[in-house]
Amino acid sequence: MAQPLTQHQVNLRGLSTFGLNATCEQLICLESIDQLSSLPEDHPSHRLILGGGSNTIFLSDWPGTIWLNQIRGLSHRLEGEEVVVEVGAGESWHGLVMHCLEQGWHGLENLALIPGSVGAAPIQNIGAYGVELSSCLEQVVVWDIKRHEVKHLNPKQCQFGYRDSLFKHKAGSDYLIVRVDLRLSKTFTPKTQYESLHRALSSLPHHSLDAKTLVSQIIELRSERLPDPSTLKNAGSFFKNPVVTAEACQSIQRLHPQLPSWPVETDLPSSNGPSGLPNHKISAAWMIDRLGLKGRCIGDICVYDRHALVLVNRGQGSAEALEQLVGEIQTAVYNEFGVQLETEPQLIKA
Repeated sequence: MAQPLTQHQVNLRGLSTFGLNATCEQLICLESIDQLSSLPEDHPSHRLILGGGSNTIFLSDWPGTIWLNQIRGLSHRLEGEEVVVEVGAGESWHGLVMHCLEQGWHGLENLALIPGSVGAAPIQNIGAYGVELSSCLEQVVVWDIKRHEVKHLNPKQCQFGYRDSLFKHKAGSDYLIVRVDLRLSKTFTPKTQYESLHRALSSLPHHSLDAKTLVSQIIELRSERLPDPSTLKNAGSFFKNPVVTAEACQSIQRLHPQLPSWPVETDLPSSNGPSGLPNHKISAAWMIDRLGLKGRCIGDICVYDRHALVLVNRGQGSAEALEQLVGEIQTAVYNEFGVQLETEPQLIKA
């Protein structure tokens, strides 16, 4: 069995799509499940697992070890009109979406062009245009670092929430995602209820909407609002859309009637407000834009001038400038709307 490649004092700028300067003491590149049993017994506080780097921003040097998850592989099995696709954590997410599209396996169309690796998808419970990963997930295969064994976690065990999962919390900190299994369909059932997507598709005859047309439209919409990290460093959507009670939403909209909001479907009664009405997700981008912060820069760190939910690094941005701009945005939104914005990417600081 080949030992994993280990490097020391590695610059991390190229391993994060936001591109801040940082180094790590040690980097271990994992390419197969067989290599996992030879991993060092690092304390969790000195260990960081990294995939494509699209959802991780280093605010300082990392004094411990980074495990770079590059475990690849793709296979499938047919089960009637459904297809179970088994994908290595190190595969490209968008590459997977396009592969499934070509094969006629449906369910991932709305998630096209989301950057990052397949292994990062369940951590964040990625979602776009009304679809979340959890809707088509069969299971997540993980390596239990403490017990040195493989485990299979079903969707309930993954504890999915809005941009949240078991893997973002202490209970999942000893799991390294090895493989993601998805249950897709050979029948194309478009999901086009999301407002901006529905509006973009409104000029098309309904009978002409096939899977490739939908994916093309998704890619066009995402390209309009999200810059390509290879030309302008960014981490995608920087803030989560806040989820508030129906009462809180109504209170904010009395002062700001144009604030976009969407009811959040949930099976958890305790997550509803006192009226029993469903919680509402409200637009973080609209609030930031309303405050006139689109285009605001501190050094080379800026609010993207084409979409207020995106922060960008124009080249020489610093961690200090990023923290200052994030704090400024959060304070301004809280003072005006009474809502605390949470960041979507992981901000890593030793």
